[in-house]
Amino acid sequence: MTLATAVVITFTACKESVEKPLSPTIIHSDDQVQASAEFDAVLDDINNVIVENDSVKFGAIANKLCDATFTADSNATTKRVTITYQVNNCGPRNRTRTGSVVVSLPKTKRWSDVGAVATVHFQNLDVFRVSDQHSILINGNATVTNKTGGGIENLKRILNVTHEVASDSFSVKFSDGSASTWMISKQRNFTYENGGIVIATTGKHTDGNVTNIAQWGTNRSGKNF
Repeated sequence: MTLATAVVITFTACKESVEKPLSPTIIHSDDQVQASAEFDAVLDDINNVIVENDSVKFGAIANKLCDATFTADSNATTKRVTITYQVNNCGPRNRTRTGSVVVSLPKTKRWSDVGAVATVHFQNLDVFRVSDQHSILINGNATVTNKTGGGIENLKRILNVTHEVASDSFSVKFSDGSASTWMISKQRNFTYENGGIVIATTGKHTDGNVTNIAQWGTNRSGKNF
């Protein structure tokens, strides 16, 4: 009886040590959560960078970009900020970022204007997740429209700020060489509550009877989502 029990225990332990491969659904869910979170993190960085300035109407809250530097410039028609991410693991996400993001706005517009449209260019933004050594490489363009006007920095004295975000050329490449193509259409509403900024996100795309879609496209397996 003792020997039989010992054999069963040993066999059970061996079974438990075998790791099952993750299902495509779980992999896609993780991809979507990570890529969406990092996309929004860049949008938040942009909000921290774009404030009024006497020269090119761009400035920065430099101490809030703990893993990046920025440069600002303008020409006859366009003002621009380039955020360059450096390999620095800071903040709560436990990841490192490299690459750059370029934000452009017509020179005649201020970001606080109602209807101002900023163009965002992701240029080889590589995000490396320390916990599992998984990385994603983001490229593509997006537009961010300030629907309400006003700035995030003024939320204490205004009711809310609403941004609409759109992209039809957002690509994500994964550590195993596979890739996903995304489209994005969503609204981010910012309010100031209980001493902090609260962000509510709503999808703006409709596909048949399905509404409030924020992201859609093709996943790393080549299947539509």
